[in-house]
Amino acid sequence: MAKGEKKNGSGKKHQKSKLHLRNFTPREVDMNINLWYNKDVEQWRWTLSSATDAMDMESGNAAELEVALDDVKNTIRWMVNPSIA
Repeated sequence: MAKGEKKNGSGKKHQKSKLHLRNFTPREVDMNINLWYNKDVEQWRWTLSSATDAMDMESGNAAELEVALDDVKNTIRWMVNPSIA
């Protein structure tokens, strides 16, 4: 396995990457992020919602924290600029 790679829960490799928010204006990243662990289903759950548009919300879940955070990162990229996702 190459440096910076980890296996996710399904045994697949995923590459670590960083989301650099400094390329976006504050208005573009004005959103609320909620992340919690649900013991009953053993899942990390998350929601992303726009602070300016109540209809702009995404959510997801994953068994592993790293996978959930990667999903959040990718969803932020998509919400801010769908063409870069």
